[in-house]
Amino acid sequence: MTEVESEDILCPIAPWYYKRMGLMALMLAGFGLWFLYDGLVGYHKDNHRIDVYEAFQAGREGQSWAEIAAEHSWPVEPDAGDDKLAVVREAYDAAAAGESWSSFSAERRLPEEKGKRHTDKDIEGQMHWAYGAFSLAGLVVLVVLFNVRKVTRADGESFTTPSGKHVLFSDVFRVDKRKWDNKGLAYAYYREESGGDKKVVLDDLKYAGVDRILERLLGKFEGEVIERVAIDEDEEEEGEEESADAESEASSEGEQDEAGDAGEKS
Repeated sequence: MTEVESEDILCPIAPWYYKRMGLMALMLAGFGLWFLYDGLVGYHKDNHRIDVYEAFQAGREGQSWAEIAAEHSWPVEPDAGDDKLAVVREAYDAAAAGESWSSFSAERRLPEEKGKRHTDKDIEGQMHWAYGAFSLAGLVVLVVLFNVRKVTRADGESFTTPSGKHVLFSDVFRVDKRKWDNKGLAYAYYREESGGDKKVVLDDLKYAGVDRILERLLGKFEGEVIERVAIDEDEEEEGEEESADAESEASSEGEQDEAGDAGEKS
């Protein structure tokens, strides 16, 4: 065994893994902030705009302020520091004075449509989604921290998985490479001393340099290597029979067409 063949191979977590997990955590945190904003601010703003719209409609229809205030549990006289209710009362007075909604809403940059009022259940739901998204983002961070020190390693005679499973090259009897080209995954089947068969994953996508371990494993490997899915012989025979039937049908149709043409000519 040469010095190169016996040197240790150390495969830490690949940089792309951190990037992917980081983007996932940021995305989840972004969703959490979005839901949190709607639950704390956005939905309340929407409801306030609807209050303004309904007060305006009440003023245009001649309904008294006391009636509309009672329906919405508003004080008849807005407090000096209650700017939102002051705008609602302003909308009522503007409508009673004959101003159009399009003019009033344009001056205050309000939507012309009434929109949908959000219930307390809707607002509570947004908060639950926010907590859920933040929890998932935290879980992703914990997964990264849990994996940060994991490595796949190999020496001249064996390799060790990230979970600490030690496998001798000589114990491996089958290598499945069907997912290697597309996903960087290979499966090594080996026999334990107790006689049972086990399988471990060689993940070149997550652990940088695992291809060198696989190359070393296959260097003197005399077992079975699976590189593609073999087509079942029965399926091949069925395909040949279907092809023959199709050709026979096409030939019969051709003969019928020729007979028809001959009859027309005669």
